[in-house]
Amino acid sequence: MNISMALPACSLNSTVIYDCINPYPNCTNTAGFQFESLWIITKAIYDSCPNDTWLFQSTEALTQEACEVFAGSNWTVYPKGDIWARLATWKFPLLQLVAVFPRPPLNFRTEFFVLAHLIGDPISTISNLLLKVASCQRRALFWKNRFTGKDYIDLIEVDDLYGDKCRAEVTLVWKGLIAIIDSYDEWASPTIPPQDRREFLKICVITGKALAADRSTKFLPIAVAEGFFIGSIAVAYGRTRESAASTNPQTFINIEAFSVAFSALYFWIIPAVFLASVIGVSQTENAIPRIPRRFRDDVKKQFKDWDVQLPPDLVDKMDTAARETEGGIYSWAPIEAQESVKANIRTDADHRTGFSTRWERIKHTTSSALSLRPGSLTLPVVAVIYSALTGILISYLVPPLGFEYRHIGEITIYSTWIVSVALNFIPFGSHQHNLRFNFILVKDIIAAAATVTGIIVTQVGVFNRCSCFTRWGREGLALPQWSDVSDVLFRRINTTYPAISFTCIGFMFFLIPLIIVRHYELAMRVFLQRDDGVSNLDWLHGVVRLPETIGRSIARLGGNIKKPYLRLLREPELDRDDLPTAQPPGWI
Repeated sequence: MNISMALPACSLNSTVIYDCINPYPNCTNTAGFQFESLWIITKAIYDSCPNDTWLFQSTEALTQEACEVFAGSNWTVYPKGDIWARLATWKFPLLQLVAVFPRPPLNFRTEFFVLAHLIGDPISTISNLLLKVASCQRRALFWKNRFTGKDYIDLIEVDDLYGDKCRAEVTLVWKGLIAIIDSYDEWASPTIPPQDRREFLKICVITGKALAADRSTKFLPIAVAEGFFIGSIAVAYGRTRESAASTNPQTFINIEAFSVAFSALYFWIIPAVFLASVIGVSQTENAIPRIPRRFRDDVKKQFKDWDVQLPPDLVDKMDTAARETEGGIYSWAPIEAQESVKANIRTDADHRTGFSTRWERIKHTTSSALSLRPGSLTLPVVAVIYSALTGILISYLVPPLGFEYRHIGEITIYSTWIVSVALNFIPFGSHQHNLRFNFILVKDIIAAAATVTGIIVTQVGVFNRCSCFTRWGREGLALPQWSDVSDVLFRRINTTYPAISFTCIGFMFFLIPLIIVRHYELAMRVFLQRDDGVSNLDWLHGVVRLPETIGRSIARLGGNIKKPYLRLLREPELDRDDLPTAQPPGWI
C-alpha cells in the first residue's frame, strides 16, 4: 500500500501503450476505485499484454492485487450526485411509507416510539398489529352470532325484520358494540334487563358512531402510497436500463442492483403499513377517554336503577402514561397484556375437523401453515425473512457471482431485527411498566439507528472497493464495462432482478393482506366502518372472496363438462337401425 501511494498518477489517455517487458506499471489511479478509469487501465494492459500477470487468468479483468496497486485497498466515496440519485430512487419511497405509518396522537415521545419500534423491531410490530386485529375479530364474531337470534333481532326497530334494512341496522349495532369494547380494550359484560336492552343499544349505536367518526383510518391513501411505491420501483428499473444502455452511461446496473437489494430488506414494511392503516388511530389524544366517559354517563342517566358493571375507573385513568403501557400503542404491548388478550381469544377454529366448503379447508390449512394465530411470530418472521432473502439473492446474482461483503451487511441488518425481537422477552416486574417502556424505546432506537446507518453507508460507498468486486481475490475485477459482466447485467436487469423484486412485492402487497383480510374480515369491517352505517368494504368483500369464487366457477365448469362425458360413456352404443320408430302422441 505504501508503494502504491508513492507512485505517480496513471495516464488515462486511451492511446497509452504499456510496455510488456515491464509488466508492472509504475502508476496509481488518483480517482481511487472508479469504474471508468480502472477500465481504461485494464484495457490498456489487456490490449498491449493479454498475458500480463496483472490480469486475472488472461481475461479483461484485473486481479485484486493489481486493483489495489492502482486504486488502493480502501473504499472510495461515490460521487455526491450519484448518492443523492440512488437515495431518491430506491430509499426515499421507503421513507415515505414510514412517514405515513399511523401513530397514536398521544405525545411526541409516543409517536417517536412507534416509528423507532417499526424500523428497529418489525417482527414485533407486525405481530402486535395482528394481535389487535385478532382480538377485534373474536369479539365481532361473538356479537355477530348473538344478533342472529330472534331475541336480539327483536331489539332492532325496523319495519321489516328480515329485510335489507334490518340487516343493515343489525350490522350497525354489533359493529358499534365492538367499537366500544375495543376502546375499553377489556370489557366487563353487564347484566341488562330485557326491557331496557333496546334503549341501551341505541346508546351503544350513538357511541359506536362517535368512535367510528373519531378513528382515523388511512386505508385508501396508504394503499395509493404503496401503489406509487411499487410504481416507482418499476420506473426506476426502466430508467436504469435506458441509462445503462446509452453511449456514455452514468448509471451502472450492478450498483443499482445492489441498491435494490438493500432496499428489498425493508419490503416487509408494505404489510406492516397496511395493517396499521386498517386499524387506524384516534384523531386526538382526548377523544378516546371522552367518548367512553360520555357513554358511561349516558347509561347512568338513562338507567338510574341499574347496577351496571361498566369500567369507570379505567376511563378515569386513561391518561397518556397509562395508555403507553397498557395497550394504547397498537404496534406494541407488554408481554402480560399480550398474554391477557390471547387468553380471551377463542381458538375453536384450531380444533375443527369438518369443513363446509373446500375454501374453508384451504383457509384452515393456510392459517395453520402460516400460524396466523393471535400473537404468533411466524407470519411476521416469514415477511422479514422473505424480504432479507430477496435482497441476498439479488446481491448474489450480481457479478462477481457468489457470497461477498454485501451479504455480510445484509445478514447483519437482518440479525439486528432478530436480536431486537428477542429482547422483548426480557422479564420485568408487574409494576415496572415505565422501566420496560423506556428499555424497549432505547433498544428500538439502537436497532433502528444501526440498520438505517448500515443502509446509508452502503449508499455512500463503503463497498466500493476492490475486494467487493473480486470476492476477496477469487474472481477477476467485475467492472460493468467488461463484456462478460455487461452481458449478464443487461440480461438480468430485464428479467431476473425485476422478477425477484416484484415476486416479493406481490407477496407483501397482495398475498399477505389477502390472507389477513379473508381471515379477519369482521375485524376489517369494524375498523373501517363509517358513522353513517355505510360499509367501506363492499368492493373488498368480492376481492377477498375471489379465490373462493374462482374455485366454485371451476367446480361448476368441471361438473358441466363431466356430466355429458359420463352420460356418453354410460349410454349403450346403438345402431341407427335398432332405434325404435316414432309413435304418434298418446301411443303408450
